[in-house]
Amino acid sequence: MSMCPVARPAPSIKEAAGTGHRLSVDDKDSSPWRSKGPASAFSISYTADKSGEYEIQVFCGNIPLNDGRSYLVNVSSGLVDASSSTVVKISSRVKRLVRNEVVVQLMDSFSNPAASYRERLSFKFGDANSSGFLTWAFSDNGDGTYTGYYLAKDLGVFNLSVLFDDKILSPSPVEINIYEREYFPEAHNDSISVWEDESILFDVLSNDYVATGEAVIIESSNTISWITATIWTSLPIHSVQRILWE
Repeated sequence: MSMCPVARPAPSIKEAAGTGHRLSVDDKDSSPWRSKGPASAFSISYTADKSGEYEIQVFCGNIPLNDGRSYLVNVSSGLVDASSSTVVKISSRVKRLVRNEVVVQLMDSFSNPAASYRERLSFKFGDANSSGFLTWAFSDNGDGTYTGYYLAKDLGVFNLSVLFDDKILSPSPVEINIYEREYFPEAHNDSISVWEDESILFDVLSNDYVATGEAVIIESSNTISWITATIWTSLPIHSVQRILWE
């Protein structure tokens, strides 16, 4: 925790001689007022720039006060700073009629993760008709990140923004292209069982789908218990990793 403690004399109480009237030391400094408070009392203020739990010790010179016991302080994150918060996961190519995930990171002005703000997050679909989309409320992941989902009913291109209240979070708006499911290749794991010291022949691509081009295995390796193959299509963005268990 970074802080700059400031020590100031604490307000003491003075009593008017012979009257019993009491007031703060700042209210009057002249006779016949006499001090009734400790002469060496100070109040200390500090600013924490990171949330979390802390133990604070106070020293006079090198002598610990409060019998050396620490003060326990729980510092919560501050208000959300929209300029420090970002959309950390969003895809520019999505399937029609499929729930698509968006992840947001909310931060305060000291770059602390800010939790418990999910109700203030929402989607905005540019100039598109909002009836062409379904949305789900954001869920709080407990670490300052939030996950939301939307579904596009129609093909096309639209701009998607994520809002905190009425503030757009960077890097949105993002241009989203909606395709049919067939546009995206699909790879499925293959589970193969063999006896020890035996071998088996099988087609690892038989249950996979490639929208365009032809899938080929460009790399493979094996250990005692597993085989890894990298499958590459004519579209580089659709490279997938395959794990085949014996």
